[in-house]
Amino acid sequence: MIGLGSRRMTVVVLSLILLVTCATAVARPARASGPDFALSASPSSVVMPEDFWGDTMLTVSSLNGFQGTVQISVSFGTNVAGLGAGFNTGMYLNPGDQVNTDMRLTAGKTPGNYTYTITATIGAVSHNLTLPVRIVPVSKPDFIARLWGSYSILQDWNVTIQEQLTSIDGFQGDVSLAASVSPSLPDAPSVTLQPANILLTPNNAMYAVTFSSNRETPVGNYIVTVSAVSGTYVHTSQALLMVGDYRPPSGSQPSNNSTITSSSTVLSSLRTIYGNIVSSVFFDIRSLWLLGALMGIGVGLTLGAVKRLYWMKHPDDQPRNESSGILQ
Repeated sequence: MIGLGSRRMTVVVLSLILLVTCATAVARPARASGPDFALSASPSSVVMPEDFWGDTMLTVSSLNGFQGTVQISVSFGTNVAGLGAGFNTGMYLNPGDQVNTDMRLTAGKTPGNYTYTITATIGAVSHNLTLPVRIVPVSKPDFIARLWGSYSILQDWNVTIQEQLTSIDGFQGDVSLAASVSPSLPDAPSVTLQPANILLTPNNAMYAVTFSSNRETPVGNYIVTVSAVSGTYVHTSQALLMVGDYRPPSGSQPSNNSTITSSSTVLSSLRTIYGNIVSSVFFDIRSLWLLGALMGIGVGLTLGAVKRLYWMKHPDDQPRNESSGILQ
C-alpha cells in the first residue's frame, strides 16, 4: 500500500517529466522549408509629384539554396494614362545570394492612390509584392533628385555621369548632396558628387556623379543612394552599381582608366606592330627563297657532274641529236 507521501512524490515526478517533455517540444527547431525566394522593395511605398517620377529598389533573395533566372513583371490595376515602371529583368539568382533592380516609376497627371503589383517568377515559383503608390498634386515649390536605374564599371575603373536636380513649381535654394554605397565592404566602390552644394534655380541644375573602384573592389552589385537636402526638404534617389572583373591582358594596368589614348597614338602603335610583323615575315620569306635557290644550284651542279662522269666512262650511251650530231 502506497502512502500519501509516496503518492505526492509520484505526482511531482510525473509533473516534472511532463514539463521537460513540453519544453523540449517547444525548443525543437521547426523543420526547414524547401528552396524558395523572397521579394521585397525599399521603400515599401512611394509618393510621387504629379507628372514626375519616383523609384524603389526591388530585392529578390534566395532561400534554402534556391536559384534560377528571375523574370519581373508589373501590373497597375488601372488604365490611368501615364502610370509606368522601368526595370531590369532576366537576372540570375545564385544559391544564398540576392539580386536587385531599381524600378523607375512614372506618375502621370492623375493624382490618387494606386496599387502596383510586382510579380517575380523563377521557374515554376512566383511571388507577388503589392506596392502602394500615391500621386500628389504639385501644391508648392519643391525639387526632385534623379539617378538613372543602373550603372556598370569594372575593377580599377571610374566613370562620370551627368545627373540632374529638377526644380518643381519654381523652387530655388541651396541643395546639399551626399552619397552612400551598400553593402559597406572593404575596398567597396566609391561615389563622388561634384559639386556637392548646388544653388538650384527654376532652370534646374546639373551635377556630376563619379563611380570609382580599385583592383581589390569585390565584384558584384551595390546600391547607391544619393540624398539631396535643402532646409526641411529631403529627397533621395537610388541606383544599382554593377562592378565587373577586370584583368588587363598585358598584366599591367594604367594608373587611371580615364586617361584616353589618342587615335593617332593608337594608329602609330598599330602601324609599328604591323610593320614589325610584316618585316619579320618578309625577312623569313627572303631567307627561305635564298636557301632554296642555293640548294637548287647545288643539286643541279651535283647532277651535272655525275652525268658527265658517267658519259666519260660510257661514251656509247651519250644521247645525240640526229639532225645535227650535237651532243645533248
